Amino acid sequence: MKIANIVGYMLGNSNHVMARGDQWCDAGEQVYICTNKDVAKAILESSQIEMGNIIWTTIYRVHANDINIDAYTDLRNLAWTKEGNKIIVDRPVLYRSVQKMSEQHLLQNAAQIRPDYFKLVKGAQRGKRK
Repeated sequence: MKIANIVGYMLGNSNHVMARGDQWCDAGEQVYICTNKDVAKAILESSQIEMGNIIWTTIYRVHANDINIDAYTDLRNLAWTKEGNKIIVDRPVLYRSVQKMSEQHLLQNAAQIRPDYFKLVKGAQRGKRK
C-alpha cells in the first residue's frame, strides 16, 4: 500500500545513532515504523527488561513521503516497509539509558535459566554420542 505522507517513531541505540535529516537506512532493508509514540515507548521499555532482545535507548520522530507499506501489525500500530531509505529523521524525542543490573539481579537471572541451560547441554551431549 502506497502512503503519500507518514509520520511515526523509530527506535535506535548506540549502534544506530541518527541526526536530523538523516536517511534511516539503505533501500531493501526491512524496518518498522511505530505509528504512535506510546507504542515506541512500550517497545523501548520492554527491550530494556526482557533478555535476549535488542536493547533500544532512543526514540526518533521520522517522516516519509510516497512510501510503500508492506504490512501493518498489532492493530496498525507497526507499519513494515522495505523502503527505509525514504524514511527521514526529524529529531530524537526520548532517550533512556540502560540501567545497570546489580550483582543480585544477575544471580537471580542465572538461577532462573540454569535448569534450561543444563537441559540444553545434556541434549547436545546425547547428540554427539550417536
